[in-house]
Amino acid sequence: MVAELADAEARVLLARRFHNDAVRDTLALRERPAVRALRLGGTAAMPTYFEIAEGGEVSTREAAPATRRTSARVVLLDDDGAVLLLCGSDPESPLTPAPRWWFTIGGAAQVGESLAQTAARELEEETGLAVHAADMVGPLWRRDATIEFNGAVIRSEEMYFVHRTARFEPADTGRSVLERTYIHGHRWCDATMIRDLVAGGEAVYPRQLAELLDEANAMADRPDAVAQRPLPSIR
Repeated sequence: MVAELADAEARVLLARRFHNDAVRDTLALRERPAVRALRLGGTAAMPTYFEIAEGGEVSTREAAPATRRTSARVVLLDDDGAVLLLCGSDPESPLTPAPRWWFTIGGAAQVGESLAQTAARELEEETGLAVHAADMVGPLWRRDATIEFNGAVIRSEEMYFVHRTARFEPADTGRSVLERTYIHGHRWCDATMIRDLVAGGEAVYPRQLAELLDEANAMADRPDAVAQRPLPSIR
């Protein structure tokens, strides 16, 4: 039975790799000037990626039913164009030590909130920085992901906003008990630092953040331009 489960998980991982390769190729084709000019990409929804957790070991946790959520995330930039990233790990990870990853500020939308309000609330809770929802620029990008975290499987629709501020030291006083458990630190990162983290084996989410950081900086200073462009899907 254990061998069969391991084989099944390996097959799922392989299928996800093939799927992600197909998504990457499709997105690349849709961005070609001729395809966009002649509208050859069709009107179907943009394809999305599966998150793949690869640690060299087979997960022994039982599969949990996936829950859906919509969240707002914030690409928080300083005056030099660096982005604030938090460092976290899965508190239910079977690996010791648990793999660590880096991610932007943000979280799930509450009932009755606009996404901009969610972004502002999460920013204050996770860093102590109070910002009006109207000062959030976006949404800038959309990301769909399937995430395994804290014993649950989450199908998350993430909408990214951008905001610029003077560099500061984040406070953790507004974080939940769970957030204080799995968030281990923070770092202001430019694109080179993000690439160095990835090269060192640490995941950074969203995965395209290093290559998209210039775009985020440009849009932070031109909020009117965001409304004039389609909402790109990123990974």
